[in-house]
Amino acid sequence: MCQRNHLVFAIILFQGILLGQNLTVCDGINHVNPGPGLTNQTLANGSEVAVLYTAPANTGIEFTNPQFRFGAPTAGAPGAGGVIAISASQGTIRIHTVDPISGLPTGTVLASGTFGPNSGGTGPIAVGVTWNGPVFTTPVNIPAGGSVWVVYTRQPYTGQPILQLAPNGPNTVTSSINTGGGFGAPVLTDSYRVRLRSTNCNPSGAGYPTWTTVGSGCTGQLGTPDLIPNGLPTLGNGSIALNIVNGPPGQIAYLFWSIGATTGGGLPLGSGCTLWLDYASFNQFLVLGLNPLQTTLLDNNGLGTFPLAVPADIGLVSVPFGFQVAMGDWLAPLGYVVSEAEVATIGF
Repeated sequence: MCQRNHLVFAIILFQGILLGQNLTVCDGINHVNPGPGLTNQTLANGSEVAVLYTAPANTGIEFTNPQFRFGAPTAGAPGAGGVIAISASQGTIRIHTVDPISGLPTGTVLASGTFGPNSGGTGPIAVGVTWNGPVFTTPVNIPAGGSVWVVYTRQPYTGQPILQLAPNGPNTVTSSINTGGGFGAPVLTDSYRVRLRSTNCNPSGAGYPTWTTVGSGCTGQLGTPDLIPNGLPTLGNGSIALNIVNGPPGQIAYLFWSIGATTGGGLPLGSGCTLWLDYASFNQFLVLGLNPLQTTLLDNNGLGTFPLAVPADIGLVSVPFGFQVAMGDWLAPLGYVVSEAEVATIGF
């Protein structure tokens, strides 16, 4: 538990450094792509779905591209096979302020946009099982702790618009439905999948938690030491770990870290060993006493575990943390061996 807290403390302490690393930000409600328990909701012509979004208490968010997650029409329906057609004038997403008394969307619209044309530039766009929404020319800014309503309106057209719900999603969702007589009272309901994408959001998938292997380790007594991640680095996940295999039996393993990994092929240490971590941040952490981050004693089979934890802080989304292990090995040419680096990119 102390080791987990060590990592949490170090991450929070160096957030100023992290924010200087050109991080990209995506935010959302039940943002994560397909998972268990998803259901679909077919919308009636002219109906509206509003989802309440509240920015984290410690940071605001700026976005230009609000998106709902669309599902595939059922067999036999217009557009069956995973695609529906929405022309630019047949669907909108608007951002409304919140009425302080009723809690419902007000008549004040911060931004509004229609669904754009397809890749050919004209005609309807294809909306299948995917995220989709308009792009605003001016970003919408929500202050820390502030709230807005994200409203999707289905205009009459031939097709079957389906929104995906995530009843087992990571966030509680407050929503309201308008079938023509105004929005109903806010309710906690199945979790509509909504995300707000920023202008600097990586289109290849920023906001998704990933592990990436960089380089390779060097040979020791039991072969090449290897780090194996256990669990995705999602916000608030307190139970992920890095497991080490093929380490020197009975030796102490030291876990070092940096912001990202090297972009220049690594720093050769000799005898096939390489430092794969970003040297500038690795060295800064070293000077300030935050490297090594953890130690663990390997068992007689050369196995060990480093428990980690990710704070529930949206400012960390898309920030890459690099990890690499060094272990004493008196039979190795350098007297020690190192693993490859594993880079955890934090996501939802």
